Amino acid sequence: MGGEVEAIGALATGGLVAHVMTRDGRNVHDDGELHACQNCGTTLAGPFCHACGQSGHVHRTLGHVIEEFAHGVFHVESKGWRTLPMLIVNPGRLTREYIHGKRARHIAPLALFLFMIFLTFFTFGMTGAQVASPTIPTTANDRAEAARDLHEAEQELASESKDPDTTAIERAALRQAVTVAQAKLAGLPAQSVSSVQTTGGKRKMIAIGPGTGWMQAVKEANARGQVKVNTGYAPFDARVHHALEDPEFAAYKVQEKAAKLSFILVPLSLPVLWLMFARRREVTLYDHVVFTLYSLSFMSLLVITIMVFGAVGASAIVPFLVLLPPVHIFAQLKGAYRLTTRGALWRASVLSMTSLMVLGLFFALMLLIGLLD
Repeated sequence: MGGEVEAIGALATGGLVAHVMTRDGRNVHDDGELHACQNCGTTLAGPFCHACGQSGHVHRTLGHVIEEFAHGVFHVESKGWRTLPMLIVNPGRLTREYIHGKRARHIAPLALFLFMIFLTFFTFGMTGAQVASPTIPTTANDRAEAARDLHEAEQELASESKDPDTTAIERAALRQAVTVAQAKLAGLPAQSVSSVQTTGGKRKMIAIGPGTGWMQAVKEANARGQVKVNTGYAPFDARVHHALEDPEFAAYKVQEKAAKLSFILVPLSLPVLWLMFARRREVTLYDHVVFTLYSLSFMSLLVITIMVFGAVGASAIVPFLVLLPPVHIFAQLKGAYRLTTRGALWRASVLSMTSLMVLGLFFALMLLIGLLD
């Protein structure tokens, strides 16, 4: 429940940030009287101060605080209804219009990007339970492996029971291990047990938590010493092993870092765009930033859609959605920079491949920062 509450808080924060960055005063209620600006003292000639830009009407009611919060979270005004459809079906025109001054009717690219990032991690928090799926035998190979595990557990129980040095606690743990193997073969979830591993004649008790998801499997493998990490830097290797003692918490830290440092994706993407348009002097770095922010906003929206379809059991459509990024990049490049089909096609191919590299580098950095934190 804590993760869901935190995700809702993140969504609220993102909405408020986007609201503050794109507010245009249409929700400000002026009393119609000409008076001095409360901020700089300039005599007002309208609802806003022409010197500092502050609204002429200063709210001091609790209702306005609630209104600001609700508007920030549910940021569905006319700008949103115009920007999002264009972002999906005509991203090139959206990018070009914003670059060349038609900005009042669209959500600013940075505000949209921030909100989409928060919305992505909010959705992940709501559907994250779907990620760690239990390893219940489904195929013939899985069932054969489960049968082998059960056979080995039964053999170990029979062997250790004959050993006079085996304690009653160890025998009980071995019997529980057999029970777990039987449950796995039958397609039932395992319960919390303790198992015994014999290495070099020494027995070691290993706690196995509830559930059989991949995180639990990694935790158990790390406890058994089956996870080998050798980066050449011993302190980092030790931190990795320490993180794998609680992989769920480690994954949470990596997710938290990814949400907070998602803006790094922008400077990582700019060099490739700059190189592709280095000969066109009319194209500036600002243009590339706007292009990147709107592109990343669409990719975030696509990820949200994939997570929602996966959560509701409509995974069959996901492979088709995965094919959309190159198409969207092509359409945005062609419209934003006024390219020919050929020019947009080769640039979209290069940008699609480098985007995967940038994404991999980003997640590698987040993994490194999350584990070292």
